Amino acid sequence: MSWLGLDFGSTNLKAALFKNNTLYKKIGKIDFTEPLPDDLKDEFDSVLVSSSKSEGTTNALIGGLQLNKKIITVSDILTSEDVCVHDYGEPAFGEDRRLYFLAMKNMISDNNFGVISFGTVCTLSVWTKDTFYGGNLFPGRTSIYKTLGRATSLPEIEPNVEMSFGRGSSCVSSVRSGIDMGWIAMIKELKSLYDSELDNITWFVTGGDYNCVANHIKDECVNEPDLLWKGMEALISKI
Repeated sequence: MSWLGLDFGSTNLKAALFKNNTLYKKIGKIDFTEPLPDDLKDEFDSVLVSSSKSEGTTNALIGGLQLNKKIITVSDILTSEDVCVHDYGEPAFGEDRRLYFLAMKNMISDNNFGVISFGTVCTLSVWTKDTFYGGNLFPGRTSIYKTLGRATSLPEIEPNVEMSFGRGSSCVSSVRSGIDMGWIAMIKELKSLYDSELDNITWFVTGGDYNCVANHIKDECVNEPDLLWKGMEALISKI
């Protein structure tokens, strides 16, 4: 059986194909405002959806793709309790974070592990001995740049590919270095909190903003860009 995996993030929709319970091809970003091309529809039988959006918004966006296939969401078959998260409240524990847990359990045997996902909204999640220990949500790098420009009188600027460090010599360079150095410091401080409380946490990182931060955390974390797809692999094998 073949599957189309859809990942509705805060700003983008990404897709991948799975065959024989294995990631077959990453399609990348697709336009969720237009129907899916017919030639792509011929490549899968069913659809597995992970979404960070509300149920109503997700259903509306799926409808726009005109898939005409059997559709299953991660929440249909994987509850928060299935990934050792209890009493999380509302909104529920994210579907992407549930898939990260499933992927990690398949990949490593360590008792303590954590995942940092770099996107429009960043997530940090830590498990110990099959129990969700805690986590954090914080804005992504680009989100901070956009918010600062819109909420203040400072200019709205785009982040450089490379992180900006050091003393600012103008308004723009001060904004860049302030945001980038502050963002890295926040990530390191959050990570150090868990490292101080738990022994030997195996850290993985994923998400689109990893490349810009790689030089600052690569010795402390393992990069796995396909972590969500690996979680879908594990889930599809159980369906």
